[in-house]
Amino acid sequence: MVQIDRYIILYLDLVGYSKKNETIQVSLFRELQKEIYNILEEDIKVKNTILIPTGDGMIVSIKDDTSVIYLKVLEFMTKIYSWQKKYNEKIRSSIHVGDNDILPDPRVRGISSLQI
Repeated sequence: MVQIDRYIILYLDLVGYSKKNETIQVSLFRELQKEIYNILEEDIKVKNTILIPTGDGMIVSIKDDTSVIYLKVLEFMTKIYSWQKKYNEKIRSSIHVGDNDILPDPRVRGISSLQI
């Protein structure tokens, strides 16, 4: 039987990103990546997080394996809000909390399919 893990999915998008010059875009995105990695470092180490860069943002999937998952997501979003204030940027965000099944492909290391 295949084990199906459940995830909360967050969509982050830097508002006005494409209007900035390339040097600023690269720098800004790297800073956002660093912040996300710092916030989710422990979850990343134990492979409870999937990060998908989207060019001007990030899809962040956090494994729903505890009773405090929503507090963890709220804490994450609060820290992202603080980051955007620090850098005087705006981040558009949304949270998908319905059923999300991550199905591992036994032939490939990593994730092969996301069903929403």
